[in-house]
Amino acid sequence: MRTFEDHKGKYGTDYRKVLSETRKVLGDLSKYIPEYDSEQGYEIAGFIWFQGWNDGVGQGNPDYTEQMAHFIRDVRRVLKVPGMPFVIGELGTDGVEAGGWIETFRKQQVEIAAKEEFQGNVLLAGTAQYWPASQKIMEGKWEVFRAAAKVNSDKAKDDTSRLDPGEYYRINWEEKYQKELSFTSDKRYHYLGSAACYYQMGESMGKAMVGVVKGK
Repeated sequence: MRTFEDHKGKYGTDYRKVLSETRKVLGDLSKYIPEYDSEQGYEIAGFIWFQGWNDGVGQGNPDYTEQMAHFIRDVRRVLKVPGMPFVIGELGTDGVEAGGWIETFRKQQVEIAAKEEFQGNVLLAGTAQYWPASQKIMEGKWEVFRAAAKVNSDKAKDDTSRLDPGEYYRINWEEKYQKELSFTSDKRYHYLGSAACYYQMGESMGKAMVGVVKGK
């Protein structure tokens, strides 16, 4: 018979890591911030959450809105900061014209921030507008590559023309389009590793947090 602890071991690992790391830092602030004044103390002024790809990728997650709402409530309760300002970074992958599950997921993020209980203390920060514009140039090439990569993968293993998927990607994408991809260093779900994109998304979330804190 499975126990609660058995189920607990499979789920919520990253959530517990977030709280564990937070407690570790708060428990020894002078180690991480040498200038920390223990007499003055500290305040948990806000929480920024920027994640989502794994929560919705593929078929989507119809329960995400409520799950995220529970997350906000739980973090506030555990950290003992009721009404703590909370900023959700929009899933900006594929830019403002994204469709499919990404479009649906963004609507769920809007629904979270729109909940009556979160008015004035939870804000959604836009990030899609900062998706690297140069990606548009590569979209058609990517679809052609994917089709060819599938043909390669479908070949029998004893077919000498078949390449290992990783090798196929390196030769037919990374090397072939090295110049076109010079602005990036990572996969689509990591915003192509674009420093400009990350900077602007971070600035958007930071400004949103300032707005929530000032509006308290």
